[in-house]
Amino acid sequence: MRMKTVTTVEVSADRSWSIIAEQFGDAAEWASSLSSSRLDREELEVGATRIGQLGKRQLKEKVTRLDRNERVFAYELIDPPGLVQAATNTWSISEIGSDRSEIESEMDLSLHWLAIPLTPLIRLGLKRQIASAIEEFRTFAETGTPHQRKTSS
Repeated sequence: MRMKTVTTVEVSADRSWSIIAEQFGDAAEWASSLSSSRLDREELEVGATRIGQLGKRQLKEKVTRLDRNERVFAYELIDPPGLVQAATNTWSISEIGSDRSEIESEMDLSLHWLAIPLTPLIRLGLKRQIASAIEEFRTFAETGTPHQRKTSS
């Protein structure tokens, strides 16, 4: 199952890149779904792993692509939960003005065959989660402060 999202934010492509890629390990600062997050090393590079706490579950996401010139960043979920066999996400950031950027996210999920009938429900749930995450990212990127969902959690 592939899901693509494109959004525009009122910050430079450099600022968007900095938050999404360079600060990958610090996503818990703005994402309400994560209570904590950290990178397993000092520098972001291919092979680096983000360890995040999502409720009672620990998520590990490994960087698989990091192209600073093209502003493309990808990672895969290590040890995916339940009926998910594999999950990847690729981010592309484009400049559309000095203080405006377009962010594209392409998520690819491989589901266990038992989950195939649940695909419409899974897609709906993911769309809601992605919309919330984008709203939280936009708030943080544009204002420098976390979204209300994050500050009230």
